[in-house]
Amino acid sequence: MAGISAAQRLVKSGFRNVMILEGSDRIGGRIHTRTHDQSVIELGAQWIHGETNNPVFELAHKNNLLDVNPCNRLDKEFLFITSNGHEINSALLHESSHMMGDILNEAKKILQDEGVNEKKDQQMGAFIENEFNKCLRSSSDSEDIKNMKTCLLNWRMKLENTKNACSSMNELSIASWGEYISCDGNEVVQLGDKGYQAVIDLILKDIPQDCFHLKTTVKEILWSDVTTDSESPTCKVVTASGDMFEVSHVIVTSSIGFLKVHSDGLFKPPLPQMKMSSIKRLSFGTVNKIYLEFEKPFWSQSCAGMYFVWLPEDKTCLSSLKDWSSPGHKDWFKAIHGFDVVVRQRNLLCGWIAGEESVYMESLPDDVVVEVCLELLQKFTRRDDVPRPTRIIRTKWHSNDLTLGSYSYHPHGTSAIDVLNLSSPLPSEGHPCLLFAGEATHPLYFSTTHGAMMSGQREANRIVSHCLAQSKLSQQ
Repeated sequence: MAGISAAQRLVKSGFRNVMILEGSDRIGGRIHTRTHDQSVIELGAQWIHGETNNPVFELAHKNNLLDVNPCNRLDKEFLFITSNGHEINSALLHESSHMMGDILNEAKKILQDEGVNEKKDQQMGAFIENEFNKCLRSSSDSEDIKNMKTCLLNWRMKLENTKNACSSMNELSIASWGEYISCDGNEVVQLGDKGYQAVIDLILKDIPQDCFHLKTTVKEILWSDVTTDSESPTCKVVTASGDMFEVSHVIVTSSIGFLKVHSDGLFKPPLPQMKMSSIKRLSFGTVNKIYLEFEKPFWSQSCAGMYFVWLPEDKTCLSSLKDWSSPGHKDWFKAIHGFDVVVRQRNLLCGWIAGEESVYMESLPDDVVVEVCLELLQKFTRRDDVPRPTRIIRTKWHSNDLTLGSYSYHPHGTSAIDVLNLSSPLPSEGHPCLLFAGEATHPLYFSTTHGAMMSGQREANRIVSHCLAQSKLSQQ
């Protein structure tokens, strides 16, 4: 999204010599829509997050790319089921959700304190748990209800791990958690029957086909640190096949996961230490999806999803993992917090898993993951007749050499300065030869497609402004 948004802005601004070097055989990066039956599934980005001041939402809305029947899904229900097969009632779910909302609002109040506030450095996970326990201690709930609310909190924390692409919310401080800003409106806007690919295709219409060089991996970027007004710096981009492109500007839109692994050898001369330090401090996590296809649904038409709430006394060891024991990840399956019924796919469920457990899941064979998911579904629904899935489609974003993860987050100890360092052009603002875009370079909307789009447009605008200024200078 960052790369094609930058290219679109440059082409529309009159630039004729624009090239997009893409390592894979497709355009889209961490947006990956796959045709399935009569509709699509999303292997990458799933939703548009927010509506107000969101350029991706505005583009999709203007071109009628959004879900045309969202109201049809309002009557669906999400089932929260304990590991002994009991469904949790809606009143308890509402109370627990309300408690969590109050706690997150307390965190926001701490963030609004403009002075020095040591509370901002607290681990986000520990803060949530401490506040939650305070609420429980002051409540008149029975011990059984308190225990169930604690189990729901544990489930919610797994959901938060997925939202943030982390293994634990303790990796974030209150301050770093608060750096992400949500656009107002629906936080999970569903796209129509062509998915995110329709948004990509709309942008691609403005970019000439000969701009694209697919299956072209970059080996080195040779950039100049010349900063005098009399000589403009240039870059040389060397591909793995030995081709060299000499250009005036390079916008790097690689994932920060890729930069973490490859920055040392990719740039010559090496990037400034300040930028390298920020790349190392910012985090890049893994979130994967597990699609299960069944011959026919075993769930009711009113079901929108089944979420797994583990009881603390449940020490289940799955029989499907008896030959796949790993001391460090023996309970990795507990990070699968549930399965959604896939919109417009009557026979598909989609499971979510994040963090280190998600990375470990990638190493297992398909048939093992299928058996694990089947055993979980049978256990939580208390139904031995849940059929074996006929097919599995799962993502492996950490194993993808071009991404090495899913999206960025700000761990404890980082600040907006790290994002500024990452996004700053080289050798200087006045001579933007080597530029950086991508969701991780946006200080507020990191981890989102709209953050990626805005970052690409930002760097394209930087080039346009620079060239206009140079043109005016040459005419004086």
